[in-house]
Amino acid sequence: MRIVLFLVFLSISVNVIAQYDKSGELNEGLRWVMLDNKYGFTDASGKLVIPLEYEGVAGFVEGLSVAVKNNKVGYINKKNETVIPFEYSVGHSFFRGHAIVTAGKKSWMINKQNKQVTVRKYDKISFDDGIGMVIIDKKYGLVNSAGYELVPPEYDYLQGYSEGLIAARKENKWGFIDTLDQAVIPFDYSFTYNFRKGFAQVLKDGKCGIIDKTGKFAIPLKYELIHFDNGTDWFRVKKNGKWGILDNRGKEIIPFKFEELESFSETTEDHAIVTIKGKKGMIDKRGDLVLPARFDEIYECLNGNCGVKLDEKMGIFSLASGKEVVPLKYEDLSYFREERAMVKAFPSNGVTGRYGFVDTKGNEICPLKYHKVRAFSNGMAAVQLEGKWGFIDLAGKEIIFPRYKKVSDFEGDKAEVEQDGKPMLIDKKGRLSEKN
Repeated sequence: MRIVLFLVFLSISVNVIAQYDKSGELNEGLRWVMLDNKYGFTDASGKLVIPLEYEGVAGFVEGLSVAVKNNKVGYINKKNETVIPFEYSVGHSFFRGHAIVTAGKKSWMINKQNKQVTVRKYDKISFDDGIGMVIIDKKYGLVNSAGYELVPPEYDYLQGYSEGLIAARKENKWGFIDTLDQAVIPFDYSFTYNFRKGFAQVLKDGKCGIIDKTGKFAIPLKYELIHFDNGTDWFRVKKNGKWGILDNRGKEIIPFKFEELESFSETTEDHAIVTIKGKKGMIDKRGDLVLPARFDEIYECLNGNCGVKLDEKMGIFSLASGKEVVPLKYEDLSYFREERAMVKAFPSNGVTGRYGFVDTKGNEICPLKYHKVRAFSNGMAAVQLEGKWGFIDLAGKEIIFPRYKKVSDFEGDKAEVEQDGKPMLIDKKGRLSEKN
């Protein structure tokens, strides 16, 4: 009974909301709606509880919503009472009892009594992770979520708050400060990056190094370039024009022998793409080549297979064996799904390349004759010929001849097709039935 009542309520609510041009998510029991460019709010049942009288609104947060009236921004409560007058050009939702507002060219923070809580008005305020960066007269500082000024706006630039420290520039030198405006790491560098996992990149006199939060060097200041490796706790480092890998103690993990070295990542299944003599290959975390450096491009990997390109021809190679799975002869291809991959032939005799499928041994299971194809789903793939859709099975056999204007993918043993403008269901033997 409870489930039935819920479904009835949901149906009524959806039907009521459908009468509006736009609607938002239910938030604090109310949902904003829009009709003819006027905004108001409904309750969970769809009943209009705040009239369509505003030029814009935001969802309710902490009991208040931003609202726009006569091109001015103010704040209303759930009784549609004006809590903060319509006197601002911009207003943000409240967070921990405070909100950023703008009037003219200045921004500041207010409380729910519309009292200014920041010590001054700024040219700009923007928050990230509970810390607000403020700018005034091209000088940078920081405030907290209550508007308290942590760092006065006296710096030429701030990178932003990260792991308890802020990379800051003053008088063309970079260092690190904390939220008490204390210099933790001296302003001694030509550039610094934010801390990440306890380490930061620094530059001085054209050389790069890595420091910890005490300012001690984990990797000496002597390299041409250093990048965090996105898939490990290591660093990609360039020395004498070659790339290698160091750990956070400066120990060499992979020798400096690559012209280019990309990050180890999930998209390459914990391998890294490298360049040797202008050609791309792929290494494992020991630095051993698992794909030879012979390709123009290497794409993402899936289930141990990687798409590659050489001389504009595409194929698929195995990470486990380093050998060819799908030959390098196609204009385009996809990854395997249900052990079948889509391939596209190159144009021939002025005819655009056609599509087909190959198996995991690289054998073409059907002629490359289709104008469009979709990936296999439940043992069947939709194929299009002369603007009409049909289906082939995993053996490449045309089970359902292309005769339908529209088809869906198979879900279980049924797919939807359009027959004479009417949606129908079709099974894997081509038998049609009415759609309920």
